This record gives sequence, C-alpha cells and structure tokens, in this order.
Amino acid sequence: MAPKPSEAAFTEFFENHGVGLRHAFIARYGPEVGAEVMGDVAEYAWAHWGKVSALQNPSGWLFRVGQSRSRRYLRRPVWLPAPRSASEPTVELGLPDALMAVPHAQRVAVLLTRGFGYTVREAAEIIGVSASTVQQNADRGLAQIRTKMGVSSDA
Repeated sequence: MAPKPSEAAFTEFFENHGVGLRHAFIARYGPEVGAEVMGDVAEYAWAHWGKVSALQNPSGWLFRVGQSRSRRYLRRPVWLPAPRSASEPTVELGLPDALMAVPHAQRVAVLLTRGFGYTVREAAEIIGVSASTVQQNADRGLAQIRTKMGVSSDA
C-alpha cells in the first residue's frame, strides 16, 4: 500500500519541476493541449504521489505519463499561434511551419534548448533522456529548420 501523499513534498516538487514539465508539454503538443496534459499529469502525480516521489527521475516518469494522457487530446492538429500585431515580437513567417515539419523529439529539443533557454542537461532531465540525445535531436532539428527556411548555418 502506497504511503499517504505529503502535500509539502508534492508542492515542493511542482515548484521545482512543474515549469519544466509544462514547457516540455507545450513544446511537444502546443499551448492548448500542453496545458491540458499538464493538468492531467498533476492530477496523476497527486493520486500516485507515494510511488512517484520514490522514483529516481520523477520528472521523466511524469513526462511519459503525459505522453500517454495526451492521446485523448491529439485528434486535432497542433497550430502555433501567429503574431497578432506589430507591437509583439516578430516571428519569421516560415518558422511555425518549419518547426511543425521536424519530428516531435527534435522539435521538443529545439524548443526547450533554444526557445525556452534550458541547458541540454536540464532539458534531458525534463524529458527523461540522456543529454547526448537532447543535443543530437536539437542539432538535427535546427539543421532541418534551417534547410526548410533556406537559412545558412553560418547565420
């Protein structure tokens, strides 16, 4: 029988790791589905906190739980929002399409390391893979994005 969840330990875990998980889900599934998946993961983590808190890499485990829970939301395509006005930061018009053209693992690695500013090691911990896998996926993803957008890697 699993021990009773500790509210303090649960709160501390999500204060330290919740933002990283949220960013990973948004990078992988888009803003709407990512937020829904994060809610499902938080609910799962609370219900199974005795088991989750004892794991060596609870963030990686919860990311995998999120992947499973995301299936119910993936019936519709993921669209990245376009800039709304000239006062907002500009985004190269071809970037959303180029991002969506790369495989999920590469897109997640690129967004976490380049978009959200995580180190390769932090992104690896969030996703639950090795740092070399994140680096390789980020490099390959960036190369594909640059090719699709017609940008030299020297730029």
